[in-house]
Formats: sequence, C-alpha cells, structure tokens
Amino acid sequence: MKTVATILFLAVLATGQNIACCYAMTASCLACSESMTVEEFCNDPALSSMAADCPPPTMPSLPSLPKSKDDKRMTMYVADHQEECIGAFPTVCMLVKYSPNAEWEFLYDNIQGFNYEPGYEYELRVLVQKDPNPPADASMYRTSLIRVVNREEGEPLICCMAMTASCLACSESMTVEEFCNDPALSYMAADCQDYAPPMVPSAPQYATVVRKNMNTRTAIVTWVAPESGFDCNYDVYEVDIRTLRKRSVKPEATFRTGKNSNKWNVVARNSGETMSELTQLEPGMVYEVRITAVNTLSNVKSEPVKLRLKF
Repeated sequence: MKTVATILFLAVLATGQNIACCYAMTASCLACSESMTVEEFCNDPALSSMAADCPPPTMPSLPSLPKSKDDKRMTMYVADHQEECIGAFPTVCMLVKYSPNAEWEFLYDNIQGFNYEPGYEYELRVLVQKDPNPPADASMYRTSLIRVVNREEGEPLICCMAMTASCLACSESMTVEEFCNDPALSYMAADCQDYAPPMVPSAPQYATVVRKNMNTRTAIVTWVAPESGFDCNYDVYEVDIRTLRKRSVKPEATFRTGKNSNKWNVVARNSGETMSELTQLEPGMVYEVRITAVNTLSNVKSEPVKLRLKF
C-alpha cells in the first residue's frame, strides 16, 4: 500500500519537475533527498536508521516447537534500555524480570516475534519452551511472544558523550548491534569490532600422514595453516587419533580392537606447530587422525581435517 508521500513523489517525478525536499530527519524528507520512495528508503538498511519513523525490521521466525507439558506461560517485564553483556562474545542484552519488584537480569537470546524499541518499557505475556536441538552457544530454552500487554515510555535516556559504540548507539536511539551493523555509522566507533561474532578458522590445509619408522612404531602428520580466521602467533591446533580396525587380507573381514576402539585419543593440544608425531602405533592396524584449528581468543574451532593411516 503506497503512502501519500510516495504517491506525491511519483506524481511529481512523472511531470519531470525538480523536487524541493524538506529538511526534517523523517522518512519522507530523507527519501525525497535520495530520490527514492519512502518504502525504498525504509527498506534500505544503510539509510533507514537515519529516520526514526521508519518501521523497525521484523525478526525472522524460527520453526514452531511442538507443544509439551513442560511449556510455561509467564509475564515478562522488559526495561526501556539495553546494557552491555558477555555471552559467547561481547554484545548487548535486553534487561528483563518476571515480577514488578524483582531485580533486572540479562536476557541473552531474542524473544521470538517481539520487535524491541529502546525508550519503552514493556509488559509481555510469553511462552517459554525447551528446545530439543538448540543452536550452538544458545540457550536450551526458547522464548516466544504471546502478546504485548502494555508499553509505556520510559524515563528520558541521557547518553554518554564518548565516541564508543554504546554511547553513539544511544544517541541514535539504536541498539549497539544495529549501530555496528550499519556501515554508514559503525566506522565512527573503533570498538564496534568488539561486538562482532568471533571468526571461525578455516580448516588446516594440505594435511598428510606418513609412516616414519616401523621399528619405533611412529608416523608423522603435517599440514599447512588455515587460509583465514587463524593467527599463527596466538592460535593453536588440536591433534587426535583413534583406531578403526585391523587390516586383513580378506576385504570382508573387519575386526574391532575393543569397545573403545573408535574413541579419540589426544596426541597434541595447545600447539602452534604444523607437525605432530604419532607414537606407539601397532602394525596391521588402521588409524584415523583428526586435526583441528582453534581460535584461542573465543575457543572457536574449525571443521576438522581427517586422515587415514594404514600401519
């Protein structure tokens, strides 16, 4: 549905006349100065944050969880501002509580279906469900909005004056994530990089494993550092090995070496070397070697590289 401003803009554009744009920081004035419709302006994330009257983006919905006897419906109160917190990485969290007189606490996950606007205090009715397959580094409980019971304007927020992400986001009436994800604004705050998710290292490259000496029952595994997300001065590798089976002249004959035969055993931890020696290998056995790159700052691991060794 087109707004009045959009219809007028299109009508003037059709006549070929010059458009005199207003100077207010509203969607219609700013869209005019960009020679765009209001809808086009508000749908552009690099521009829409400049106009307070652009509607907030809707959160993508996750698949519904099946109903369970453990599901809980409860009242949740949401504060009119967010604060810095540390979950899997530094970020900002909503402040919530479950009774009017309780202390505020961090909510590290989103409320599904709820579009938060700073400057307003909310009373919500929410559904809390246990997620059988939660995403990595996420809570095992999922909170979904049932309805907004009440929304009131909070106390005027006094923003700090430092050139940091939290201060500048406050002055723009944005969350820190919104500010730091806006390329037209984020360059102003050097600490925006602190709010970025940790970089996952790519997998180690060109890995090989060769027998070194049958008499000493050793082999050597080597590899090249990952292409991205890995600092050779600080980050490390993990090397593990496990026994798969005995070698046999009959292809159809496979023998396990025991109930713990495919349990991974540590070869090396916290090592920056791109080579590791495998010892105490048994002749006639088939082994699997696993190499993983680890970002030590966030403890995020790469996809492992796996090799097989017939000894």
